[in-house]
Amino acid sequence: MGDFTPNMMVKHKREPAGPTITGYYPAVVTKQVFDRVQLIMDGRSKNKGRGGRVSPDGSSLFWKRLFCGYCGAPVYRTAKGRYYKGALRKTLLCRNAKDGTGCFYVGWDYNEFEQSFVAAVPEFRKALVARFDGKPMRVKLESLKGEQ
Repeated sequence: MGDFTPNMMVKHKREPAGPTITGYYPAVVTKQVFDRVQLIMDGRSKNKGRGGRVSPDGSSLFWKRLFCGYCGAPVYRTAKGRYYKGALRKTLLCRNAKDGTGCFYVGWDYNEFEQSFVAAVPEFRKALVARFDGKPMRVKLESLKGEQ
């Protein structure tokens, strides 16, 4: 937006050395665009600073719903290991195990877990069929993304 805040280093940290000068540089974006981007970035930072890319097929039935049975930390889906049919294997992994903070680093194949879960819970399967008109969930997701 073209603002400039003079800084100086104090004990290896940058601290303001004076007031912010508005319009010091030519603005690259408008205030509205800047505010919108800040809102988006703030929404991402609520994940405790853990960023990263999300793959196009990053949908998961269990996003923010699985927790480690040993330590209670969130379980997330990652692409790790060997390539299988041209793609990385999708694995469920405990966040504490990934961070090395006291859990076991053992992954569970995501596709296997998803198929086992859906097969074990007939009510869940019926709800999915009703929700997505009997089409596979990925087909419906792609349709919604195209509509968006």
